[in-house]
Amino acid sequence: MRTLGIVVIALAVARPAGAQEEHGRFDFPLLIDGREHVLTYEGTHDVLQDVDPDVKLVVFVHHGGSQNPTTYFERMLAALEAADDDRPELGLKATTMVLAPGMIGEQHLLDNPDRYAGRHYPFWDGGWREGANSLNELHVSNYDLLDGMVRHVAEFYPGVKAIVHVGHSAGGQLLSRYSVGTPVYDELRRRGIYVRYIVANPSSVLYFDRQRPDLIAGEGFVDYRNRVPFLAGGECPEFNQYKYGFENLVPYMTRRPVAAMLAAFRQRDVFMFQGLEDNDPLGDGVDRDCPALLQGRYRLERGQRYYEYLGHFFGPEIYGTKFIEFAPGVGHHSGEMFLSEAGRRIIFFDADSAAASIFEREKAQEPKRFALLIHGGGGVRDRSEFEENPDLEQAYRDTLSAALSAGYEVLAAGGSAVEAVEAAIVVMEDSPLFNAGRGASYTRAGTVELDASLMDGRTMKAGGIAAARHLRNPISLARVVLEDTPHVLVVGEGASALAREMGIPWVPESYFYTERKWNDLLERLEREVPYGAAIPPDTASSRNENLDAGLWETVGAVALDAEGNLAAGTSTGGRITKRPGRVGDSPIIGAGTYANNDICAVSTTGLGEKHMVLLTAKEIASLISYRGMSVEEAGSDAVNRQLVSLGGGGGAIVMDKDGNMATPYTGEGMYRGWVREDGVIEVRIYER
Repeated sequence: MRTLGIVVIALAVARPAGAQEEHGRFDFPLLIDGREHVLTYEGTHDVLQDVDPDVKLVVFVHHGGSQNPTTYFERMLAALEAADDDRPELGLKATTMVLAPGMIGEQHLLDNPDRYAGRHYPFWDGGWREGANSLNELHVSNYDLLDGMVRHVAEFYPGVKAIVHVGHSAGGQLLSRYSVGTPVYDELRRRGIYVRYIVANPSSVLYFDRQRPDLIAGEGFVDYRNRVPFLAGGECPEFNQYKYGFENLVPYMTRRPVAAMLAAFRQRDVFMFQGLEDNDPLGDGVDRDCPALLQGRYRLERGQRYYEYLGHFFGPEIYGTKFIEFAPGVGHHSGEMFLSEAGRRIIFFDADSAAASIFEREKAQEPKRFALLIHGGGGVRDRSEFEENPDLEQAYRDTLSAALSAGYEVLAAGGSAVEAVEAAIVVMEDSPLFNAGRGASYTRAGTVELDASLMDGRTMKAGGIAAARHLRNPISLARVVLEDTPHVLVVGEGASALAREMGIPWVPESYFYTERKWNDLLERLEREVPYGAAIPPDTASSRNENLDAGLWETVGAVALDAEGNLAAGTSTGGRITKRPGRVGDSPIIGAGTYANNDICAVSTTGLGEKHMVLLTAKEIASLISYRGMSVEEAGSDAVNRQLVSLGGGGGAIVMDKDGNMATPYTGEGMYRGWVREDGVIEVRIYER
């Protein structure tokens, strides 16, 4: 089997006798990027050998912190036996496959070296709970191994209609995070396979923002760093670090934009499953570190409050796909949880009906229609430079494509236009190619000051930051201003302080260094080139390498989501050799950014002082609204006529409420691209 660079290799190993640790009988080896990694498991089937056409329901049971897959497998078999007695008409014993993956530790290898000889068996300490890379060489996330195994089962068992993941205790922690990060759910859904995640009695769960249960009031949620300021200073500094929150994610969880993961998670069926007697704050294995205590005093409370949090974070509509079940009289015991009435009911069910429900859901939904349009600035390099260095041109095109892919993932999963705009701009901010984020231009003092803004066309609210320092992703702080403050624009040290308060990643000044833009600064300072002007041609100069190409490499994005909402965002390092403290158009609503659901969304690029005078973004919207112009006519009039008449130049991207697009610009080209609901990515540089 080959899928997404993963190759499955057939291998089975007999279970050793007399082992101190529990060792699964079977091996599931995969090739990932040309390297073999072997996941052990216990199961009713050898999935590489026993292709059973009768299997309809597959149950993956994930063990707890004792790393005991055999015990969990046997307990799940007992529950299967009882469920089959409950509903004999389903024939559950004949149509269900149970698999118990084993996340081994180093002690497993020491305990039985013969069992693990000759192959690469990844092992972890406790990092398998959150998908961390293995400790031994050829590092790999156990989530990658689970993805590979699930894909294999779905592909080689033709009768499979439903897959259930059940995790108890530490296995519940694993599923709390895996259910958010895995892309496999969406792949299976497209194949018509129903998927369910059951998170049972976890000691901690994954929160999506800085809110935690208000344990003082006993209800509601608070941002603990705002409510109790000293927590930010050292009492509980890791309360929002992954595995508890979304800061400093492990590599597996960084492969998709956070917004895309959250949008996809909204659609996934997840059950919180709690034993009503699992209420001992000092119980065995209860996480008593500060970040876990902020989630609740004991496992039952943590699960209940997390279920409430899902409604608080996503809104009450989330309870169409998120559920909570209780096992009366049961404490922290996996076997009793599985055997309980609720356990049997939610783990074992009619797989045919569950699969049919996917089609019913899809039929009830109207076809999604959405679009994303981005730009990387109007200051394109000369064609001859790309002809001499085609890899450089490809790098620009690849980065634009990656930005479009990031935004598309958000929109395709049902995410908002605001989320898609942020996701796309983050990719461009992380690239040294553009004048935003990492590739930002220098002030005349040799420092980097960042501007960005984001506007939501649905609410007509906006957020911007200006002259901010040390931000990896300025657009993310602009979103914080938009959603978490009553302000529209926060500048200078105030922006930096807000970033620290809200946990926005800080980076040193050296992060922004690129040789090209540093040379550009030195060239301009040495030759006293006026601000905003091009460097005079001088073939004798050792540094002059078409450095003016970066003058307008501001980045931006506009999006229309499936709900018909528009959003726009822009991010920049500003014009090279600007005076420290100078602010351009990018953070100014109406100049560099504008969005209104009833009209259009706009992001501009070019010399900010001219856009600020014209209010280019709002002018385009006004031409559409009051003059009845199309997006092409309005964009051309504002950029190619009015902006040029003011001595300005640059470009804009425009999208109206119907998804019509325009990309007017004054120069030879503009880095830009777009994608619609069909997923076809288009990238342009010079082509009109």
